[in-house]
Amino acid sequence: DVQLYSWGEPLLNPQLPEMISYANQLGIANSISSNLSLKCDLEKVIKAKPSWFRVSVSGWGDNYSIAHRGGRWDLVLQNLRSLSALRAQYSPNMSVEVNLHIYKYNKDDVHKFITLCNELSFKLRLSRAMIYPLESLMDFLENKKVTARFLEGVQLLDFDLRNPPDFLAKYFSCYGEYQLVIDSNLRVNGCCEVYDDDRSIIADNYLETPLEEIIKAKMNMKLCKRCHEIGAFKYQYSEPIDLN
Repeated sequence: DVQLYSWGEPLLNPQLPEMISYANQLGIANSISSNLSLKCDLEKVIKAKPSWFRVSVSGWGDNYSIAHRGGRWDLVLQNLRSLSALRAQYSPNMSVEVNLHIYKYNKDDVHKFITLCNELSFKLRLSRAMIYPLESLMDFLENKKVTARFLEGVQLLDFDLRNPPDFLAKYFSCYGEYQLVIDSNLRVNGCCEVYDDDRSIIADNYLETPLEEIIKAKMNMKLCKRCHEIGAFKYQYSEPIDLN
């Protein structure tokens, strides 16, 4: 499968419908994850029939922009309704999931999203909010200096980052082990959770580097070894949670 997003808003790319159509022609499942906090031509995207569409949210009304900084809840809500109508018109089999990140401050918003998702026939996923990028998370866990903004995010989480939830203890491998991230200039990033650390770049050009070399470089990343030693990779897993 091809995930048409990584550290950015995929709906800003005017070629996204073409990418979706091309993947479909090749029989490759494809997915989109969006904040939907922008003015965009959703119709062209949905007409292209993506396999799966996720919308990430972090609260209702004024709570939304606490974690989704600069985001506009009124625009998100408008786009969610448009997404439901366009799916019914062009791609009724497309799976749509609203992923509500649970923080300290937004648990009372859950019932509003239940009502909304029932109305729009969307799936609702409640997941404990985590914090990234990975390079900053590793620095934090090793008591190294991190930015003030990162520390602000740590305070919003509904668990103590230094005492992770019990469910993380069962994970012994990284779900990104079989993923490759190809950026807009064809560089290959060996880790989907790294934002800006050249130590995770394993090939300068995906089209010119043999796949065998890329896989070998990924399996020998020093950054991966450090990540496993301190257990940072476990924080990738944000299981659905039950708030009763």
